[in-house]
Amino acid sequence: MDRKFIMTDGLKAVSLSGEEGWSYLNQLPKTTQLEQYATVAAVFRAFNLKANTVSNMPFTLYKGDEEFDTSATWENLVGFLPNPSELFRLDTLSLIATNTAYNLRTKDALGYKTKGLYHAISYSFTPNVDNNSNELKSITRKVGNKTEIYQPDDPALIRLWRLDHTTEVLPSQNTEARAIASSAGQVFYADHWIRHFYESGGIAPTMIAMKGLVMKDKIENEEKSWTDWLKQVGRYIGRLAKVYNADALEVKQLGSSVVDLKNNDVYRQALENIAMGTGIPLSLLLSNSANMATAEVEKSTWYSSDIIPFCNWMAYEYNRQVFVPLGLRLEFTPESMDETQEEKLSPKEMIDVIAAAPTADICLETFNTLGIEITDGLEAAIVKYFSDKTKQPEPPVVPATQTQPTQPPMVDKPMVDKPMPVVPPAKWIPSIDELQEMRVWREVALRKLKKADSLDFMYEPHFGGLPANVQTLIIERLPQAKSAAEVKAVFEIDVPAEPRVDALKLLADKLDKILEATHE
Repeated sequence: MDRKFIMTDGLKAVSLSGEEGWSYLNQLPKTTQLEQYATVAAVFRAFNLKANTVSNMPFTLYKGDEEFDTSATWENLVGFLPNPSELFRLDTLSLIATNTAYNLRTKDALGYKTKGLYHAISYSFTPNVDNNSNELKSITRKVGNKTEIYQPDDPALIRLWRLDHTTEVLPSQNTEARAIASSAGQVFYADHWIRHFYESGGIAPTMIAMKGLVMKDKIENEEKSWTDWLKQVGRYIGRLAKVYNADALEVKQLGSSVVDLKNNDVYRQALENIAMGTGIPLSLLLSNSANMATAEVEKSTWYSSDIIPFCNWMAYEYNRQVFVPLGLRLEFTPESMDETQEEKLSPKEMIDVIAAAPTADICLETFNTLGIEITDGLEAAIVKYFSDKTKQPEPPVVPATQTQPTQPPMVDKPMVDKPMPVVPPAKWIPSIDELQEMRVWREVALRKLKKADSLDFMYEPHFGGLPANVQTLIIERLPQAKSAAEVKAVFEIDVPAEPRVDALKLLADKLDKILEATHE
């Protein structure tokens, strides 16, 4: 007797006897890099994690050797960059996907002054190359029915192209998005089938072989009946004996279970490849670092090996095409970020640590444990300090059994209290963050003075603020300044130090955190 094979996934049932089955099995979704970015969580996070990191990199715009504008207090003094960080973010996303980024420069009515610099979608541009000379002839942009043509040196078009060893003129096709496309596709299809599994009510693809079928319904309704039966088992449970011949029925599940699709080495390797292709440590991509210390090391390594070189290349291109013609220079300043800095103590805190240490070895090892590098001169000074300290004569110790001479009581002479020596209060020594705070505050004040704005303004701290007495003194003095020299003099502070956090307690807290991190 002929057998009839039916396949169902809970949503649709098809006969596998003819071409219908083969066409159904071939209906896999097509995926592109744009769709992977939009639908694969690991790809979306990798793209945006890198783009947001670049956009948050601090930078300074210089005019000669003087600071012209800085990201910490950006005032758009150039007039055409209201939000440079957002421009850098969009450029980075475009470069990851296409190895290209385009900005359009708009001019004022007279065509002399730059009015704006805007990001343009890279997919709308097509480079045109002379086949004989292999030189770039022009760049075409299509927007709807409109076509724009730009010459290679057109100042209205700012282009960032990344080449590699396979290209000489045009940007390379070997993008980060292309490098991870295969692994992203694995994750995409795994997610697709998992979604399909739950859309079908949690029913796995099933093969049904029947012979001697004794159904009252018509043959053309077999597939629909099986699908309805799988979706609504409860309705059919009491009628099965009347409808089907159990001896002539064979049902088998096809493929792996939904759990196996993700809990396997292939899926994990795909995620690792996505992280590797975009240069991001896997632990940062998944946010599952073993501990805080490990996360900081991995982030610092990522910055030095990927983010900082990328930012330096971007700064070079912007300087060449935008800022140098204006007499300006863009520099990213990663050294001001915590991710690129080793842990530091203020000069006063370092002196307190040295004074509190019992020996030179313990003092030097303390700095080493905190990851604080010291110069050879300071190390030699520490060794000499403790050496001289051990050579100082100690007061003689009187044995307990020795009888000490007694002094006659001074009955005839009245006791007069000696005046206590006057100890001058300790002066305020600013920390590194406080020095940065005063520098930024001073630069903001100088810019306002240059524009004839009032110096009686509210300053927003960027590095944690200053001691209350220092901040009050600056606020009182600054409105009286009439020149750049007077503004600078306002920030030459000489005040008593306010109570600080005890250096030994600070040191102990940091050591505790390090020990906790290493034992997690």
